[in-house]
Amino acid sequence: MKKFAILLSIAALAACAEEAPAPVDQEEVAAQETSLGLPGKDEFTAAYAATCPEAAPVESTLCEAVGLGQSEFTCDFALEGDASQSRTGTLTATDGEWTLAANEEICSAE
Repeated sequence: MKKFAILLSIAALAACAEEAPAPVDQEEVAAQETSLGLPGKDEFTAAYAATCPEAAPVESTLCEAVGLGQSEFTCDFALEGDASQSRTGTLTATDGEWTLAANEEICSAE
């Protein structure tokens, strides 16, 4: 029985002596995150102007992530002079910039 207790103690000490995981380099983590950050009104306005150059300017916008770790955001927005009508668009991080998925409803003046 004493031999079993000694072996159990040695096994416990061996388990504690295992190497700890390597520390995470914060700069490496930051490099893995998207360099674009979260889209705000300025980012959405620029993407909207590129997609719909002849449409009215964006007055307000609110963007939410589609899912955790996703590069897509769903944005509710209103155009200048038509704040009562809310529209929805999808921003995607593509090649280091935000792009707006275009459809007829987004660019229409109605």
